[in-house]
Amino acid sequence: MKQNYFFLFLILLILSSCNNEENLFSNDSYENVIEQSAFGESSLDKLKTHAVYYVNDEKALVFSSLEDYGFLLDSISKITDEEFSEWENRIGFESYRTFVNNIMEKTIETDRLQFSYPNFFEKNKELNMVIPKIKSYLYQSIVNKEGSFYIGNH
Repeated sequence: MKQNYFFLFLILLILSSCNNEENLFSNDSYENVIEQSAFGESSLDKLKTHAVYYVNDEKALVFSSLEDYGFLLDSISKITDEEFSEWENRIGFESYRTFVNNIMEKTIETDRLQFSYPNFFEKNKELNMVIPKIKSYLYQSIVNKEGSFYIGNH
């Protein structure tokens, strides 16, 4: 598992060091760009960030930079589940976290999750229970149900 995080960190480091200065938001999706600081007075005041991102046609978050990715992760770590749900609804995004939680709420026999949804759940032998394949709750919050997000076009 640590190798996966190291590999992800390495990819993000390489992407951030690229000198390609292309405008990531020059396509037709520009009007979908969301700047969180525009939410104003609401329960989402804790989600203060200047991260620029949008939800693409794949229903995945697209960040303009590695810095924006970091800003949003930090902000999400500081809000409640209710505020997170409100944020998702406002931007038209369903995270892996929400998708998996909805399945778990509807499934009475949690042991069957592994067999009914093999792409999303696995058996943890140490805990003797079925858990989501993506274990980081924070990471679950920014990826779509396919486990994807983008930084620029990557």
